[in-house]
Amino acid sequence: MDRERPCERDAFLSKCVVVYTTLIGKSYTLVCPNCSCLAQTYITYKRKKKVWVRVAFLTSLCAWILSSFYSYFILTNFNNTGDLTIVYSVPVQMYTLLSGLVRYMLKKDEYNILILGLDNAGKTTLLEHTKIKFTSGYTGKPFHKITATIGLNIGKISAMGVELLFWDLGGQDELQSLWDKYYSECHGIVYVVDSLDENRVDDSRLAFEKMITNEHLIGVPLLFLCNKQDMQGCLSVNQIREAFSDSATKMGKRDCSVRGVSALHGQGIEDAIVWLTQAVVKNNETRPPINKDD
Repeated sequence: MDRERPCERDAFLSKCVVVYTTLIGKSYTLVCPNCSCLAQTYITYKRKKKVWVRVAFLTSLCAWILSSFYSYFILTNFNNTGDLTIVYSVPVQMYTLLSGLVRYMLKKDEYNILILGLDNAGKTTLLEHTKIKFTSGYTGKPFHKITATIGLNIGKISAMGVELLFWDLGGQDELQSLWDKYYSECHGIVYVVDSLDENRVDDSRLAFEKMITNEHLIGVPLLFLCNKQDMQGCLSVNQIREAFSDSATKMGKRDCSVRGVSALHGQGIEDAIVWLTQAVVKNNETRPPINKDD
């Protein structure tokens, strides 16, 4: 920080400058009302270093708050009787500013994730085990009590500094027509295939192709999970990949990962969700998160 001349008041408490910017190469400058000293600070905003921008903003804002507190919040004078009177001039404004700052610093970007696939593919079990792995103290519902989803299930986790909101949609034929109602608001897709049900692999492929070619899902990251890989007699990941080979040309340009998992035992789920989190964050220029800063 370069000043044209020293501030005449305490350097820490005076409002020499409050500068915050999210635009590269531009800044906003405030002149100290007490001594008219001038200062400028330039902050280069990069998405990968977003935390440093927030730290810089917090530091400068705290200096302004302390200065305001010193200059305006507590003013003393004596009335005609000689009693000391405390004048509170801006308590409401200060509270609003502080509470807004706390909300700003603590909020996380949120991404909506669709979990799709035919019924009985293990989507809800996958969601429950995801919550178990990423939510401290959560034990989940007994897996043997999980039934077919009628409508949708919702679950939220925190991972890698962001929040993922999962929408587990029912996979019955009559419910698949509702999938496209959620496409425009999603940031990522998890498509689950039942590796143990060879007879329905082709049905799953048709549902997948109808979904992946929808215009509202162009460029959306895809996590393709071959579930029930722990079961004897299941199709291998390569076999399922081969069964869906004709769909590859219809996927367009997007981040995609094909993995084998066991939703029941939690095998491979954590790594898969970490990959998906990285993919949706990487794609935030195309699909901004819900709490994305302007």
